[in-house]
Amino acid sequence: MHWAPSSVTHYDTGQAKRKDRSSVHLPTVYFVQGVLTRAVKIGTTGNVLYRMRQCQGYSPDRLVILGLQKGDADNEQGLHLRFVQDNLWGEWFSQSYELIEYIADHTQDVRTYYALNSPTLSARYLAGLDDFRPTLWLYRITTTPGSGVAEDDAE
Repeated sequence: MHWAPSSVTHYDTGQAKRKDRSSVHLPTVYFVQGVLTRAVKIGTTGNVLYRMRQCQGYSPDRLVILGLQKGDADNEQGLHLRFVQDNLWGEWFSQSYELIEYIADHTQDVRTYYALNSPTLSARYLAGLDDFRPTLWLYRITTTPGSGVAEDDAE
């Protein structure tokens, strides 16, 4: 790949590094779900697009963003403790009724979140996040209160 000179920041390691043109720093707690595994990751980042690209790179499953909320590592840890009964491993949790209900009640979709919290964000950045937007069937989640399990009703 050949980079134009305007996109090169420095050569201090012997390799050209691209500028991160979407340098966004908004402390955000994100809820991401694997399409096949249905596992939900609760994490935090200052740059959701960069983090999503990282996560997708090491995930065998397609990842979609279920919701975003303002927050830092302390907020994330609090959520990990709140949903400890649903923990699968690390930052990944099973899709329980309580977790899906929390996401529905306390988070916003990508476009709403950034419109409210960073209205000057570039259209290009938002377009990059569209790659991680859930398809319609993921929104058709039905839950049975008390069952501890959320199921999708897609046919």
